[in-house]
Amino acid sequence: MQGMAEAPPPMAGGPAQAGLPPDIVPRGLPLQLEVLVLRATPAEQGHTVAPIADGEVLRDGRGNPAAGDTIKILFRTDAPCYVYVVAIDGSGFVKDLFTPAPGSEKPPVVPNRDYTIPEGNEWGTLDEVRGVETLYVLASPGPRPDIEQALRAVEVRPRSIGPITAKVEEAAILPADYGGIGLGRSAVIGLESGRQMHVTPLAYVATQAGDDLRVTRWFRHE
Repeated sequence: MQGMAEAPPPMAGGPAQAGLPPDIVPRGLPLQLEVLVLRATPAEQGHTVAPIADGEVLRDGRGNPAAGDTIKILFRTDAPCYVYVVAIDGSGFVKDLFTPAPGSEKPPVVPNRDYTIPEGNEWGTLDEVRGVETLYVLASPGPRPDIEQALRAVEVRPRSIGPITAKVEEAAILPADYGGIGLGRSAVIGLESGRQMHVTPLAYVATQAGDDLRVTRWFRHE
């Protein structure tokens, strides 16, 4: 999937909690992360938009991006925290989809704000590298230097030049460790036509306060 959104500027926070930077507000409740991954499929009149189910088949445009499926990710949290959105395509190529401006540190997200990747009315297109594609959305009360270091390491590796033959045939699912799941609050997304659409993400709740939340979604790119 192509396309990314920049993280917002840092927000002012309250008093510091042990082990957390001062821009993270202490909480006594488990973190909540709402996530929705959508596909838009070309139809006779516009596009048909629907949530992507794990294992669903999406198709590229065989050289014509306008004729293929497109994708958009929406997420929000109920507290300031650090969110990482990573995609692994059918060749195993890793892409950080939610990254700060070059040279700046990753700030926390603003609670109860809707983030979309790509932003606005843009939707991500599928390239011609087919196979299983996996999306990871991770929310953490504090920054994760281990993840950031790993992402910086893979970002400097250019994609191979020439035909890419390797395929990922099975999604690598991160263990889901959340205490509950339900429907989130309605959100509004922009469509490529310029219109808007109301959607409802799923809400995942951490098992206990201070825990990370990990959500894995995947589809087959054919």
